[in-house]
Amino acid sequence: VGKETFDFTYKLYNKNVELIAEKDFELGKKLKNMPSPLKLLKTEYTVENTSCGLMTLAIGSDREKYYLHSNGQVLHEGGVLAREWFDDNISEYIVYGYGFGYHILELMELDDSISIDVYEGDINVIQLACAFTDMSKILMSDRVHLIYDPSFNRLKAAVNNLNDEIKYVIHYPSLRNIKDISIRESLEDYFV
Repeated sequence: VGKETFDFTYKLYNKNVELIAEKDFELGKKLKNMPSPLKLLKTEYTVENTSCGLMTLAIGSDREKYYLHSNGQVLHEGGVLAREWFDDNISEYIVYGYGFGYHILELMELDDSISIDVYEGDINVIQLACAFTDMSKILMSDRVHLIYDPSFNRLKAAVNNLNDEIKYVIHYPSLRNIKDISIRESLEDYFV
């Protein structure tokens, strides 16, 4: 997708990066030092408009392309996933996979008292989310923490400390984006 087919402004991108930097200085610094997010669109990442007017992200070549969110009603579909995860007895969610955050927005809406720790291992996904989505509602919330974890060590530690009030869930399209098969399988094995 060429940049002429969708809206990209550095104003939105810089606003999102600044909000990230307020919570996680190191991640903000990494994002500020990265080349333009538009350069990623010349690699395996594709950003597309959806039928509802929001953006979605696909990864891979035309033969092997998969979407982190559909190219349809992404908020509705994020809501379906969030309601599937939601449990009245849970106060904290550990989520692997940010994508463009639609499932996180919808999970936030279900209960004002829950906290959500979102782990993402691909900084390119975070950068593209900064470039093509308004992340302010998520990033300005004290209840949500976006955690860049390329080694998956922080996620593994969190999963090892689960209790009855904490639920671990996976955004499966994001799981597919993990290149290291052994890490991907170990995260999946928790549910087997």
